[in-house]
Amino acid sequence: MPLLAVFLLAIAIQLAFYACCRLLGQSKRDQGDLDATKGKGISIIVCARNEADNLRRHLPLWLRQNIFLDKHSESELIVIDDHSTDDTQGVVKEFCAPDIPLRLIRPPQLTRPGKKDALAYGISQARCDYLLLTDADCRPASEVWAQLMTDPLKYGAELVVGHGAYESGPDNKLSIWQVFTAEYHGLQYRCLTRLGWMKLGVGRNLAYTKDFFYARRGMQSHAHLAGGDDDLLLQSNPVTQGAKAFGGNEPSWKKTEWPAEVQNNKTAEVVDHPMAWTYSAPTKNWSEYARRKKRHFSIGRHYPLRGKVILGILALSHGLFYLLGLVLLFTPFRWWAIGIYLLRMLFVFLAYPKPKISWPLLDALLSFYLLWQAILSLFAQTEKEWEIRQMA
Repeated sequence: MPLLAVFLLAIAIQLAFYACCRLLGQSKRDQGDLDATKGKGISIIVCARNEADNLRRHLPLWLRQNIFLDKHSESELIVIDDHSTDDTQGVVKEFCAPDIPLRLIRPPQLTRPGKKDALAYGISQARCDYLLLTDADCRPASEVWAQLMTDPLKYGAELVVGHGAYESGPDNKLSIWQVFTAEYHGLQYRCLTRLGWMKLGVGRNLAYTKDFFYARRGMQSHAHLAGGDDDLLLQSNPVTQGAKAFGGNEPSWKKTEWPAEVQNNKTAEVVDHPMAWTYSAPTKNWSEYARRKKRHFSIGRHYPLRGKVILGILALSHGLFYLLGLVLLFTPFRWWAIGIYLLRMLFVFLAYPKPKISWPLLDALLSFYLLWQAILSLFAQTEKEWEIRQMA
């Protein structure tokens, strides 16, 4: 009986989570009036270090956004060349012209590992107060991506969380797994942000105002870490003044009138319309995938306690559901366990925007993935990695 009680508690948490993902997703999925002439201009910011090939593919897609149709708009596309050694500058200059809203900038001094310094410099140089961030290896799903992602900013939001998906790519185990885990994490950060429990997002598809950025002193609170330019920024507490622009002599902070509202999620919105997604190519080999995940998960130890508890409960309930469900198969409660498994899987399929037939197996393997994530979050040495890269 104790095992059954714990199993039922785990399934209650799981069903509640996926039900929220379904209900909140359905209520918000159709949004945006696609009116590119409304409101202020938008600065799309892309940090690039040795990204010549990706820029050659994706610059036309970014410049084709409908926010650039109005020739009198202040909207711009900023590519920050983070001291590349390839032909990044040459590729961007091929697209530069007087009638094209494209700017190529370069930090005045060498930047530290990661993209925080380059991003902070780009934000300080942006002409618009509305900022839309993506990566050089990301393609927008449509020509209205930028419009959909920034519409909530025009109606009072300070932060907009979008979805960064992975291309299906070649039909191999690694690409299938990356597509699935990206969808799982997407469910997490969209649901938890909408509920107001914590702010999560990915830098591949994220929008916020300059006030939101400077209210947190830029990234000063976690500048010693190579990663976390997205999730650590979103979860850091605002203050009354912001950060000094990277490489600048004068402070570029702004006073904010709403620190309390910015701190909670009243000014945070989620856009999960399929036309507002971005797509990236999956990692090609397992060693590179493991290295990236180690870097990403090691940031988890720096989350606020509340965020750690929420994500820990979700991960623990997922693992206990499968572990105890397997044990119950060898007890008189086996048919209860099977029925509950089928019920949960129905909730899972309804929650994901584009579920696939292979996902029940992947959902079971996710238990080991979440255990690996927890271990890396607890024991991976982010500061040590920074020091090694600094000395290199």
